[in-house]
Amino acid sequence: MNGWMRLWVVTSSVWIIVIVFSIFNSMPHEPSNATVFAELDEKTKLYFEGLLEEPPQLLPSYEVELKFVDGNTTTFKHTLMTESEIISFRKNAVPKLIKYAEENYEVVSEDLMQEFIDETVSLNILAGEAMDSYENEVIVQMEKLNSTWFSEILESLILLIFLPLISFLLGHSFAWIRRGFESH
Repeated sequence: MNGWMRLWVVTSSVWIIVIVFSIFNSMPHEPSNATVFAELDEKTKLYFEGLLEEPPQLLPSYEVELKFVDGNTTTFKHTLMTESEIISFRKNAVPKLIKYAEENYEVVSEDLMQEFIDETVSLNILAGEAMDSYENEVIVQMEKLNSTWFSEILESLILLIFLPLISFLLGHSFAWIRRGFESH
């Protein structure tokens, strides 16, 4: 093996290492919260306003207003609840609301409490739908990232194969031409 061939082996090996490293370095990760949030529909965005905060709130949230008899109101913020949490909420909400009203020197009727509970449950259902929409958008964004990464891999593989091959062929062409001049 002459010096040119050794030079080709060394440069091709370094080239292969660089390309392989760049392929693995560009592996897609999860899409950013900002990317996912930008692609959500407006209805879903209402439930994911905390997604862009630090640290991000990955569960949908919603606010429910509790009305008191005298017309005053207070707002409670909830995150998505599971079915068992909803059952527990329905069972324990009335005593907690009465206690809250007493602590704040307010009066709340049973109708207003039931309206608050019903609204919380219905908004929780909508929050669940928003969560499904969010998860679907994450999947779509991951597929986009994977598709982009796959095309980058193909480009890298083309570079990985053709650049060393072209340099090999050029080297042999120059050696053949040089031998032609040396023989005469």
